[in-house]
Amino acid sequence: MKLFGVQVGKPKALTFEEFRDAMRLHARRLYAGCTLENGENGFTLTISGRTETCNIRGVYASYCKNPSDLEKIAKQYLESLQVENPVHSWQDAQPLLRPSIRSAAFLEAAARSLARQKEPDSLPSIPFAGDLHVISVVEFKSRLWAVTQNGLDQWGVDIHEVLRTAHNNMSMLSFPTPISTFTATGGMEELGLVFDGDHLTATWIVMDRFRDYVGQRLQGNYVVSACSRSKLTAVRADETGLVSTLRNQGRNFHTLPYPLTGQLFKIDMSVTGGAVSVLDNESMALNSDNMFASGVTKSLPSITQAAQGISQGVAFDQFMGLSESVNDTPPPPSGSSRRG
Repeated sequence: MKLFGVQVGKPKALTFEEFRDAMRLHARRLYAGCTLENGENGFTLTISGRTETCNIRGVYASYCKNPSDLEKIAKQYLESLQVENPVHSWQDAQPLLRPSIRSAAFLEAAARSLARQKEPDSLPSIPFAGDLHVISVVEFKSRLWAVTQNGLDQWGVDIHEVLRTAHNNMSMLSFPTPISTFTATGGMEELGLVFDGDHLTATWIVMDRFRDYVGQRLQGNYVVSACSRSKLTAVRADETGLVSTLRNQGRNFHTLPYPLTGQLFKIDMSVTGGAVSVLDNESMALNSDNMFASGVTKSLPSITQAAQGISQGVAFDQFMGLSESVNDTPPPPSGSSRRG
């Protein structure tokens, strides 16, 4: 509240919708002539025919911890946007490729956005299971660029070849480490694992070696929740109480930064690599000929970006249609403190 015009105590945080409106106002001031369109998790910002998808759920979470820093947070986020995206040759792009899971709703929004660009584009993907699809992204300088059809045409390759390369790159990375576990009485038997890390955490579900690893730790079939891109929770399929908890937690998935789906997925460990299906409709299963099914994609040796000698001075130009930060919750502006 204010007393004699002076703010006393911590100001009340805006609702997400009010915060989004404030961010849109700042964007109009910063990028004259831009066009904006609201979305469930933020807005799309189009400047000179190029579109930036602004998912501000993470920024909002940071703002709620420091409501008085609205101006700083808005300025920091909007000035970090990179509408001019990097161009890489196919040779340069290969070690930077990663698979990334996206929801059907995300793909629909991306299709509408890309179709309206000065040079219409589309976002190729491969269905995984249920709501989830797999796209390819280029990871470069703390940002991700979705590989669009125009990019594939420029490289002269198709989405299957790009995703095979992305899959091989990811197979050379270390599995994420669980941040916590559910254990039986006495703590001797693991009943569930919680992975909470970076933008690739939920995407590990597409890797059959990772599905095997989780199945070995949980000693059988299990159920997976992938509510947002940075979190993956797996619990034993026979632990009905934990499965119910996952179901309840998934009901508000759309309020999370970079949300994916509220669906739960059953991993059947009767086959190597685990057979994936939607828990409530097992007919919605991962097809055996899908490139992310068990044993279909071979994990080939892949050299890391550093070993390939990829220069940090790659030329920049307009290229791909969608970009995101690798961070779900940005750090607070300089001079402010983050409180839990």
